[in-house]
This record gives sequence, structure tokens and C-alpha cells, in this order.
Amino acid sequence: MVLYESGELHPEIELTGKFKHSEKQADVGAVMREIDAARDADNVRRLLRQAAKADGR
Repeated sequence: MVLYESGELHPEIELTGKFKHSEKQADVGAVMREIDAARDADNVRRLLRQAAKADGR
């Protein structure tokens, strides 16, 4: 089991450098959609913050 994914990674763990190679293809389109969604959400937050400042809040 992967320590990071299971929440069991802590400073006392000795890292081995070993990993399990995966042949599974990354879904780059899904990753890009998540990045775009995060960027859009950030833009909305920034616009709302600017509007609040303009209204004197």
C-alpha cells in the first residue's frame, strides 16, 4: 500500500526509492479540466473580491 495515499507517511518513515510502475494511461484531458475548473473558480473569487472592494465592503 502506498503510504502517502493511505495517510501513513510521516517524517520517521525511511524512504526506499522503490515504486510500483503502472502501465495505466493518464487521463490528461481530465487533469486539464480540473486545472481549468480551479482557474475559473479562482477568477470568480477574485472578481467577487474586487466588486466587494469597489462597493466599500
